Amino acid sequence: MAKPQLTCLFCTSVTAPRLLCSPAGRDLGGDLLVDCGLAPAFAPVLELDLPAGFPGIAGLFGGRTLGELVRTSPRLPVPILPAAALPSAAAPVRSALQLLPQCEAGFARITLLVPLADARALGAALAVAHRYAIAWDISEPPHAELADFARWLAEENLADRSSFAGLFPYAGRAIEDAHRHRLEPTLAPLAQVGRSPLNVITIGG
Repeated sequence: MAKPQLTCLFCTSVTAPRLLCSPAGRDLGGDLLVDCGLAPAFAPVLELDLPAGFPGIAGLFGGRTLGELVRTSPRLPVPILPAAALPSAAAPVRSALQLLPQCEAGFARITLLVPLADARALGAALAVAHRYAIAWDISEPPHAELADFARWLAEENLADRSSFAGLFPYAGRAIEDAHRHRLEPTLAPLAQVGRSPLNVITIGG
């Protein structure tokens, strides 16, 4: 069986699953989502009730299979492997990422959900991915944080013009042109790894 293709989706907000449910963001989701966060940020918004000892992706070390760890949510179009139920260290997640391509569970395309705040801690372990993208909820615009992150991404050489799938800014409603122009300078550092025009995706509630 061929190894799955991995997409690393850096997320600025826990609203990222709403983007993946939209027509414009559906391709980013693949066949399975894997929450690589070091805290259970996505589980509450996805209505996932996890046991206190749920290990997240690190459960692959304990002999657990993907099938045993994966959950479904009415708020997602595909299954998800949630993050550990309790805050965890980065080391187990980094090591488990290396095991993910070897798992045989019938998922041809797997998307790693990586909160921006945890990206540096996971570091080079994210090189396991084949392509990279950024999901940016512009209603919570981390202007300085995003620009700093873009510089880090370029310095780490994780993505280049062939593997960077782009910046996906999204919002729950259409934005005004004046606001759009104010946001454009934030995109300048991203030109180092790929060019993404500020085409804001309007998503449902």
